Amino acid sequence: MSIKKNTVLVSFSNSFQVLITLISGIILARALEKTEFGEFQQSILIVTFITSLTNGIPAALSFYIGKEEHTGKHYSLYKRFFSFTLLLALLLATLSIIVFSCLSGSFNNSLMSSFKYVLAGILFFKTINNYFLNFYTLIQKISYYTLVKGLYFLANIFILILVYLNVSTLESLFYALILIEFATFIILYKHQYSIGISFKDLLIKEELSYVFYMALSGMAGVLNVYIDKFMISGILSPKEFGEYQVGALNIPFIGIITASIITVLTPIFSRLSHQGSYNEIAIKLKEVTKQVIYVLIPIFIFCILFGQDLIEFFFSEKFKTSGLIFQIYTGKNLLAVVIFGGIMGAIGLQKYLLITQVINALLNIIGNYILIEVYGQTGAAISTLIVTYLGYIVPIYTIWKKTNLSFFVYFPLLTWIKTTAICLITCISLKLLLAQELFSLNIIMISVSYYAVILFILNALFGIKNNLK
Repeated sequence: MSIKKNTVLVSFSNSFQVLITLISGIILARALEKTEFGEFQQSILIVTFITSLTNGIPAALSFYIGKEEHTGKHYSLYKRFFSFTLLLALLLATLSIIVFSCLSGSFNNSLMSSFKYVLAGILFFKTINNYFLNFYTLIQKISYYTLVKGLYFLANIFILILVYLNVSTLESLFYALILIEFATFIILYKHQYSIGISFKDLLIKEELSYVFYMALSGMAGVLNVYIDKFMISGILSPKEFGEYQVGALNIPFIGIITASIITVLTPIFSRLSHQGSYNEIAIKLKEVTKQVIYVLIPIFIFCILFGQDLIEFFFSEKFKTSGLIFQIYTGKNLLAVVIFGGIMGAIGLQKYLLITQVINALLNIIGNYILIEVYGQTGAAISTLIVTYLGYIVPIYTIWKKTNLSFFVYFPLLTWIKTTAICLITCISLKLLLAQELFSLNIIMISVSYYAVILFILNALFGIKNNLK
């Protein structure tokens, strides 16, 4: 299967989970009281964070499959990596019960203690299910995985609608989530079953070392994403956390596109890295980054300038105060078009990736502690914005030291500047027209019209239609 087709299917698969996160936030924010919404979001936040400890396993699997030229040895890798995932998932689920009990008091969150065993079960199956994306991509059966994730998406939306209509309770939602994760595991295990499980032959020292560094860097990366939310939870109330959670919204398209690219390109970049073909990596990366710029930068600019309107439309005026947080938070994404973490992991810089994430985490803790005390929720968003851009320094430097490639060799700066300028001019002009009250449109119609105009302009200037294909 071609890179293009794989990327499209992986994008679809990733989009289902991202859309569930977005839609559940919107539905539950409208259906629940702010405090109840905040407690639920805090509980899911902890599940997501602990699950991230195993993110290094599928990444390592892709790395070693790409490195191993003898396909006969692939089955041994699949068996050992999956067996290790099972053991780690069981350990983390067990430890999470203690974590939920402890954090329940610290966060003033009664849901965590009441549903700690259910949350541990969700964590267990979610951890295992996260492994299967890379597995199905590597065995060239991503179509099957995408179909299963589509059904997973529909099941989640169905139960959320029942909660919104007051047909189902929050308690029922927790039990439904563990049932959905369990059913997904049973279906996805189909192809792994033929390969088998072995707890005798687990990861060798080299593989375990790679997983360790990728897992720690992944955890540190997720911690950087959630550190502001953890500190809001510890310093402020669940109600204020709920308000911040709405504003600190990660735009769905970022995760969908970047995660899909990393999943598909990691084994390719790993192979090229072992061959010493760094120039070829730079060429491929620069071309991919151009396409990501064309797709994402227009979205970022619109969200920064129209963030207040978007939050009120989707989450209701109840969360009006979250608008400014969303605008600031979105500002950190303007260089997210470059997949630094994926590049560093693929070319063997996982140790430096960990160092980068740890430095960023420490800076984020200090920045959040100072600014939350002064500016409250807005201070957390400002700290996250500043630390995000400071965090690019180490990756740029270490990639240059390893490959002798400067940042501008694989980053299309001119494309980024032109696209950003065009989007800003178009967006500001649109705001000025709307201020004159010459016409009235809701924010969705405005956003769709804006994006269509931007794509038309970019295609006229750069011929992006053919490039995106």
